Amino acid sequence: MTTITLTEARAHLADWLAADTAVSKKQSYSINNRQLTKADASLISEKITFWRREVVAQEAAARGAKSPGIVTATFKR
Repeated sequence: MTTITLTEARAHLADWLAADTAVSKKQSYSINNRQLTKADASLISEKITFWRREVVAQEAAARGAKSPGIVTATFKR
């Protein structure tokens, strides 16, 4: 498995955000020899979500934060 650096994750996020901007203006956009158009808006959204989570996770790791887990709450009446 290839490890992606925080710098690379930020660059990917920036690319996908730029693609979203271009497509929202009814333009097409190219990333890695793939032509994206308005029809690919859901793919762009998925990629933005993925890379945003990756950036947040890596920034947290860089601060020494532990991985987020599942937390349950118990409420008393």
